[in-house]
Amino acid sequence: MGQKGSWRYAALAPHRFLRRALRDRGREREQLVQAAKMAVAAVVAWWLAIWCFQLPQAFIAPYAAVFLMSHTVYRSVANAMQQVAAVVLGVVLAFLTIYFIPNVLVALAVAVFLGSLVGLWRRLGPSGVWVGITALLMLTYGTAPQIEYLAPRVFESLIGAVIGVLVNTLVFPPVHLSTMDAALRRLADEIELLLDSLGEMLRTDWDHAAAADWRYRADNLSATFQQAHETLDLGTESIRFVPHRLPRPHRNRERAEAARSTLLTLSEVAEQAQGLGRILTDAAAAGSRPTERFNAEFAWLVERLARATAAHAGTPRESGTSGDEQRQEAVDQAARLHDAITEQVRRGDFPPRTSSTQSAMLLTIERALRIFNDSIDHQRRWETASETEHEGRSVPGKEW
Repeated sequence: MGQKGSWRYAALAPHRFLRRALRDRGREREQLVQAAKMAVAAVVAWWLAIWCFQLPQAFIAPYAAVFLMSHTVYRSVANAMQQVAAVVLGVVLAFLTIYFIPNVLVALAVAVFLGSLVGLWRRLGPSGVWVGITALLMLTYGTAPQIEYLAPRVFESLIGAVIGVLVNTLVFPPVHLSTMDAALRRLADEIELLLDSLGEMLRTDWDHAAAADWRYRADNLSATFQQAHETLDLGTESIRFVPHRLPRPHRNRERAEAARSTLLTLSEVAEQAQGLGRILTDAAAAGSRPTERFNAEFAWLVERLARATAAHAGTPRESGTSGDEQRQEAVDQAARLHDAITEQVRRGDFPPRTSSTQSAMLLTIERALRIFNDSIDHQRRWETASETEHEGRSVPGKEW
């Protein structure tokens, strides 16, 4: 793409953003809605401060309202409390400083210094910086020693905080469960591709270098896991403090709980895959690689495990059946194949010199299958309990 084409592509970026926001439910629409909510919150806070309360420094109210328009309702509430606390501390600090140090220049230096230190308090979060800034504004405006000017500063900040929280809570509250589900699917897909690549490697005349390369890929799943953890935390946080009058509050909590269980299962399966990588590299280094026949049968086994992994995160690979059915089928197939290979090892169908490597490889698959079976049993018990709870809520006169 030439320079002219790149400029044209950049110029059309706003149009593409708006088109995606209006057409698809995704990140662009969420950003557009949040921007509109910021505008509404700013206008309402400014109108209240100017026309209803006639406050002298009304800009603080809309600023606080926009500043508190966070990506979750819970974060908006927490930020509101931190913002108001920071302003109160800044106002009190300015008053006390000018009261004990009449020289404005010296008082300003002391107030900013102390305010910066107080702002480092962990409970103030990102709003801590406003302790020193508020004290600075009060002192430079010359209103710090006048008590009648201090209370309006706190009130202006409080107005903005309340409006910001109310708008973010009541007008399309941001819920990030779709982002959470997508992150889990990406993680499951990456583990599936990793296991499939192992199956392909085992069907070749693999050596230590190939095993080490696969082990490196398995050990570097941490970045994807970190992203999944962060999106899961965001999704779980996004349903806190969301009004219960909004659609499907219980359904949202159930999705978050199921996602956390899925992430735990995928994490444990990935640990077994990483252990398998260590076994293969050690076997190749010691010259005790399994036979070609064992490798071929084990390749089918890890590919069944790959299908179970994909289905576990809601990514079925076959049409006509649900992800749960495909997961159960893949786990059952892998269990039968695992038992058959284990029996062959017991009978001595493979060379004795590789028996320890074969047993270790089979043990990792056995653990992974046990993890999936435990997860399936847990999900069934949880679904039964959830259905019972929902039926109880629907009984007239039932109190909860």
